[in-house]
Amino acid sequence: LAAVEWGAARPVLVAKLSPDVEDALLERLVATLLDARIDGIVVANTTSARPAGLRGMRAREAGGLSGTPLFGPSTAMLVRVRELTGGTVPLIAVGGVASGADAYAKLRAGASAVQLYTGLIYGGTALVPRIKREIAALLLGWLGERRAIPMLIEVFHNDPDPFVRSATIIALGQMKDEVVEAVLCVAATDADQYVRDAARQALEEEE
Repeated sequence: LAAVEWGAARPVLVAKLSPDVEDALLERLVATLLDARIDGIVVANTTSARPAGLRGMRAREAGGLSGTPLFGPSTAMLVRVRELTGGTVPLIAVGGVASGADAYAKLRAGASAVQLYTGLIYGGTALVPRIKREIAALLLGWLGERRAIPMLIEVFHNDPDPFVRSATIIALGQMKDEVVEAVLCVAATDADQYVRDAARQALEEEE
């Protein structure tokens, strides 16, 4: 990939890693992706492993397994990939995310964004706003509202990642404060659509 002459037409390239690879191979894979100037890494794909706790007639069925059993292995791999990349490339976390707590754990493990797959099938589209509300509540519970406001405002103004800025706006939207309302108004004109949508939703909920 690094040798290809893309010119101005270079597409955004994201690679997805298997959770079943040994650490030595994972190191080589990540190094290869960084050398190729990959734009993002998805952690992780489905697994061929079968945890002991699986039940049902299809528990030993061949093929890729997704959903809750993948949460632990994929999150552990996410931590390792974050170490290997040193935060130089966005990481998209996927695997067993079905709640705000799951998504929050992925973000704390090093993800820049979180992808839903099996959880969305079972939870439907209502899962997305529920996860956003739960993440906001977790942030507030962790920081405390008074401490959270200046820290979240600082992140909103300074973090280059639109996913991070939109998450801070969601959290700020849970607070009733004149300064927060002013920041939400500014966010509604942000250059990034994710941030604008989050701010407008928060302002509508205040009304």
